[in-house]
Amino acid sequence: MTGTERRNQKRRKMQETNIEQLKKEILELKEKQDAVILAHYYVDGEVQAIADYVGDSYFLSKLAIELKEQTIIFCGVS
Repeated sequence: MTGTERRNQKRRKMQETNIEQLKKEILELKEKQDAVILAHYYVDGEVQAIADYVGDSYFLSKLAIELKEQTIIFCGVS
């Protein structure tokens, strides 16, 4: 393995660690704030992966009416 390959491997590992830490923090905040995450299916897969529900705008808006959580985080598209 070359020096560049080792550096790239280390960089990827650090990014994965940062992403996992960020996911953990989001989940902790979600619980603390009594929040639910809704994500449009056009948003990035990383956002969809942490969302509680994924769908189109119509589905998510209908769903939001019935949710018990006090805070709704809507990850949409522009």
